[in-house]
Amino acid sequence: MKDFIRCICLCHDVVRVKSENGDSFLTGASQDELVLLDMCEKEKIGGFLNRDSDTFQIEIYGVQETYKNLKLFEFDADRKMMTRIV
Repeated sequence: MKDFIRCICLCHDVVRVKSENGDSFLTGASQDELVLLDMCEKEKIGGFLNRDSDTFQIEIYGVQETYKNLKLFEFDADRKMMTRIV
């Protein structure tokens, strides 16, 4: 189960945006990705914390993990999927 949650938290194009009042929220083009990440956070089983051009920070069952982003294969109509190598 941990590996499944880890995959949800790593393989997406969602970004975390901080509002002026200090709160943060997730935004992205894929409603599916947003719903899966939101479910993980609401159930407190995992979450996407932040990312920059090189790294991803996630949390799985309360433990923070950092991954280096090695390669991203964008979603395309032929493959019908995206792939991220960390």
